[in-house]
Amino acid sequence: MDASSLSVLLPGRCAAVAFIFVTVMLDVLALGIIAPVLPKLVLGFLHGETGRGTIIFGTFGLIWAGMQFFSAPVLGALSDRFGRRPVILISNFSLGADYVLMALAPSLRWLFVGRMISGITAASIPTAMAYIADVTPPERRSALAWRRANPVAALAIRRSRPGLNGLAAFNFLCYLAHEVYPSVFVIYTGYRFHWDESTVGWTLCGVRVCTALTQALLTRPAVVHLGERGTILTGLGFGVLGFALYELAGSPRWFWEAIPLIAPWGIANPAIQSLLSRRVDPAERGLLQGVLGSLCGISGPLGPMLFTGTFAAFIPGGAAARGWTLPGAPFLLSSGLIFAALLRSVRATHGGPDAAPSADAPSGFIPEVS
Repeated sequence: MDASSLSVLLPGRCAAVAFIFVTVMLDVLALGIIAPVLPKLVLGFLHGETGRGTIIFGTFGLIWAGMQFFSAPVLGALSDRFGRRPVILISNFSLGADYVLMALAPSLRWLFVGRMISGITAASIPTAMAYIADVTPPERRSALAWRRANPVAALAIRRSRPGLNGLAAFNFLCYLAHEVYPSVFVIYTGYRFHWDESTVGWTLCGVRVCTALTQALLTRPAVVHLGERGTILTGLGFGVLGFALYELAGSPRWFWEAIPLIAPWGIANPAIQSLLSRRVDPAERGLLQGVLGSLCGISGPLGPMLFTGTFAAFIPGGAAARGWTLPGAPFLLSSGLIFAALLRSVRATHGGPDAAPSADAPSGFIPEVS
């Protein structure tokens, strides 16, 4: 590639990264606004019936995750054929319209419809990640194959590429561990610290800000000095420590001080994205991101059942509470899941490429999805 080509490519590359940064930031911001208030909104429709409200809230989470699971490969395949930008823009427009629908919902049924639409449109975030990695010109985009645009067929890509199974298992464990936030964060902090929606919202904002700063400022230096493998293992180590400290925190102050310690967990995500992108054909990166989105969708239904069940079991009256309680048990479970991901990543990345990201690999800020 000559100097004139580079001069054209680099400005377009920067513009693409800026577009994705703003897009994902707005998506995550919208999800962050919904997370603290949705449980209270459901209870409001039920006049404060906590038991029934908990069941319905869990159902909403199940449907949202299920729609994401089925739609992520479809959006990934469509983006491979028609390009990332049209798919992302249409998804963002639909997501905005969905939030208006939920704001005006006169009943739980309309709120339920809104969550279904939200699950479909939220599946565009993996496509946004593929946009950063993508340097495939239009003439090299893969033909649209509807047989691949479904979660079962799309998952077959893991078996056709060396090393993808281990890396995909790593992603799944991290996705599942992260589900503790939308599943029990509001319930847990309200139970243990008596926080209201405002305090929960500002705390989740702090989590996101710390994660964004560590990814933006520490990812590339970490890859340069530690390599991709070392960055992944280091990030996971902070995740194990941070979630354990959430449970051990006996006061809001200690809970808040644990947030910066868990934030470096986020540097593992761009490094694993880089490894994954180099193990598939450039024309299949959208499909790969759709597969990862489907794995995230699988963890979505499991997360609420797993973490809310664990929380209920370790508070007074729970099956596991026999004269003692451990309301932070879900965070210890997340710590254990990340530790399992760390062990899996040690094996999956052993002997593989361990270099700085290539020009066509994702780098820099790639936010996590909650």
